[in-house]
Amino acid sequence: MLEDIKPEDDRPAWNKTWQKNFKGKKDSKERQRDRSASIETAFNACNMDGRVTVKELSEYMGKSEDTVRRHLKESQKFWIENGEVGKK
Repeated sequence: MLEDIKPEDDRPAWNKTWQKNFKGKKDSKERQRDRSASIETAFNACNMDGRVTVKELSEYMGKSEDTVRRHLKESQKFWIENGEVGKK
């Protein structure tokens, strides 16, 4: 009785999962746009008193200061000077 059942796919289970998950993966341009949008949102949220620091952005985003600096440099819309951040 079980001999009559044919599987839909002969690939191993780990290979099916990999292919299913790979379809939803973002490419580098999409990830860069997401990072740029999140840094813009964080800057606008922290810009209450007209002064924004890298430390405030890192606390708001939940990322390290080095990561925030890297994202700021990548977006090329902001300047960093003595720990303060501003729009170009």
